[in-house]
Amino acid sequence: MVETKGIKSIQMKIMVILLGLLMLVAGLNKLIIFKPEGVSGMLSGIFLFAWAPMFWAYVLILSEIIFGLLILFKWTNSNPKIL
Repeated sequence: MVETKGIKSIQMKIMVILLGLLMLVAGLNKLIIFKPEGVSGMLSGIFLFAWAPMFWAYVLILSEIIFGLLILFKWTNSNPKIL
């Protein structure tokens, strides 16, 4: 029989790493390539964000970068754990 506990642990680590990288790369892409002005142009077409698109662009970019890093470092409420 194949031991599934070890496989599930490895799969979970891979999923956490991929999710963290997905958010981090998306945030860095918006910051470096599209620039905040491009992101604010994208958000200005949405009614909810049209009143302050530059503010929401920075909120979006920073939240993707910060939460991507927190996912990679497996942040919990009590203490951070590095994979």
